[in-house]
Amino acid sequence: MAPGKFNTITLWILLLTGVTSYAQSSKEEKHLLVSLRMIGHEILLNSGDSTSRIFPIEKEGDSYKIQFASAFAFNPGDLTATIDRLVNGTKIADSYIVEVKRCENDEVVYSYEKGDSAGADLMPCGPRFQPKACYVVYFTILEKVRFNTGSPYPAIPVERVFTESKEQVSTMKSISSSEENTTDSTAAKEKTRYSLIAVPIGSAFAFIGLLVYFRRRRRIAVSANAVIDSGSVLIGDTRFDQKNMLLVRGKERIELSSKESDLLSLLYTHVNQTIEREHILKVVWGDEGDYIGRTLDVFVSKLRKKLEADPRVKIVNIRGIGYKFIVN
Repeated sequence: MAPGKFNTITLWILLLTGVTSYAQSSKEEKHLLVSLRMIGHEILLNSGDSTSRIFPIEKEGDSYKIQFASAFAFNPGDLTATIDRLVNGTKIADSYIVEVKRCENDEVVYSYEKGDSAGADLMPCGPRFQPKACYVVYFTILEKVRFNTGSPYPAIPVERVFTESKEQVSTMKSISSSEENTTDSTAAKEKTRYSLIAVPIGSAFAFIGLLVYFRRRRRIAVSANAVIDSGSVLIGDTRFDQKNMLLVRGKERIELSSKESDLLSLLYTHVNQTIEREHILKVVWGDEGDYIGRTLDVFVSKLRKKLEADPRVKIVNIRGIGYKFIVN
């Protein structure tokens, strides 16, 4: 093989190996950021807020900051269950630490560790309900979940490729040196000309490929963020558009009132769990003081009627306790 052709092949190997490694890392980072925004969105929904924004995720040291545009209250048990459910669903970490701090003084009001190396979770016992305030959630990954790239071949470390390439180049130079003693000057010029043409062309194609790839990945990431920011979630066979207060099932669109939308948001964040009546009234109606005991039953009845066409969704009355939102 001519030295010029070998140099081009070596360059392509290095470029493709580097591109694969960087692309995989970029893909995992974007997946992580989208998942963290989803966690922030669910935390707000859990507090009865379906309209406030989640600020862009920031990295601070080894931690990721989830910041909110509005103050909110939270039950530590609900927050823990929500984060654990989404982390398991998105596969962003095997073990992690969560810290909730006040915005004004960085005071840690609640924290826990999940899935540490010793195999036991570290969580405070019986944490108190935290009042409405400005909070920042810090998420620190202790151990990542390894992503399967789908390739049937193991990745080759760049260092190994580089080392093997240097040894092969040295061998090829020795062979080329012995052959040059028996070839004329015209053949030598052809080899040099091929190398000068092939390397720039190969580099240009590699650059164009990188540019197309990352533009495509950027569009996908923007699209994913747009879906999350829109507040649209799939419940059974029905899509719940929280921002526009709509239920969408095929071509059918059913409008919801503000309270119906807030109530469905709260039920969805506690899917397949029993919620006490007092908690529902406090989160959905707050301190308005214009509700009575039967008000909740009326709104639940309205939601049931609007969801009755979906056989996978049920709102079950748990006598003496509250309600359970079941999605099959």
